[in-house]
Amino acid sequence: MNVLLLRPDPGNERFGLGPFFRVEPLGIEYVAAALRERGHEPTIVDLRFGHSVGSWVRRTRPRVVGISCMHALEYDRVIETAREVRRAAPDAFILAGGHAAAAFPQPLESAEIDAICTDDGEEIVPAVAEALRTGRPLTEVPGLRVKTRDGWTVTAPLEDRTGLDAVPILALLSFMVGAVVAFLGSTALASYGASIFTVDLIGFAFLREFGVLLTAILLAGRTASAFTAQIGSMKAREEIDAIRTLGLDPIELLVLPRVLALLVSLPLLTFIAMIAGIVGGGVVCLAVLKMSPSMFLSMLQQDMSLTQFLVGMGKAPVFAFMIGVIGCMEGFKVSGSAQSVGEHTTSAVVQSIFVVILLDALAALFYMEMGW
Repeated sequence: MNVLLLRPDPGNERFGLGPFFRVEPLGIEYVAAALRERGHEPTIVDLRFGHSVGSWVRRTRPRVVGISCMHALEYDRVIETAREVRRAAPDAFILAGGHAAAAFPQPLESAEIDAICTDDGEEIVPAVAEALRTGRPLTEVPGLRVKTRDGWTVTAPLEDRTGLDAVPILALLSFMVGAVVAFLGSTALASYGASIFTVDLIGFAFLREFGVLLTAILLAGRTASAFTAQIGSMKAREEIDAIRTLGLDPIELLVLPRVLALLVSLPLLTFIAMIAGIVGGGVVCLAVLKMSPSMFLSMLQQDMSLTQFLVGMGKAPVFAFMIGVIGCMEGFKVSGSAQSVGEHTTSAVVQSIFVVILLDALAALFYMEMGW
């Protein structure tokens, strides 16, 4: 699929700036590289050199046209460029992206622009091209503001999808650990004639400890490393410096959304892990102890109180905050090389897992002293 990527002329002469003054990293080149990896044919056109938008659109016949908007001063030029594209190619899908577009997209919500990137264009633009090629609804592409019949719709950000993608592996892992705990418990308690208390062992283990601990460790490996790699790559490409030059706060723009997404997703995933672990233990009780599901659930309901559930869930927001902060802060420490990105990604995973286990041990001591 042909994709045309445009750098509009910011009109620096109106602000007393040089003709080539522009705060922009190599983001558009990385977008082009990502498109080539997926089999598309991107063309980059820098309109600062006097290129005609209409002639390039007619020459390349693009299905998707991406317009870079890195500075608030460029809003008018971006909308004007979109109008020229629409006149030359009425059926083209016009996508605006860049730091200014992601931070303040409302001025770009014009009739000519079909969607606005609210996240990393290196991931979103190829996803949009794939969606248009396969017929997938654009509302399923994360990180977009899409124009629909009912107005502009914001799709789920990339951070939310990180949590949802972890559900299958987390459920399987918790199920297997629950089965192992039940098998070991039934074997150890059998010599005392207390195999029936395997149900209590499973309930206490997953409601208080294993549910939230397995979830936090898994997200420390998946999400903390992803946050470090994303922010570290932006730091290496000087995109963080560009954000500061635009007068925007990188903490507010990059860290807060990721931490808030974890604060929402980790407790939900913890609940799923608890359910999956208890189901895994129930399957072993059915197979080894010949305990019916109704009896298993009856004992679980009788012996487990709401306090056990709240003790486990109460640790989830704390773990989520620490994982998110460590992952993002390690990304900001990247010095600029690929080796540095790898080193800090590894450091983020190690630190996150260590802090999670340490906090879990301290919480266990606290709960014991409180008698909870």
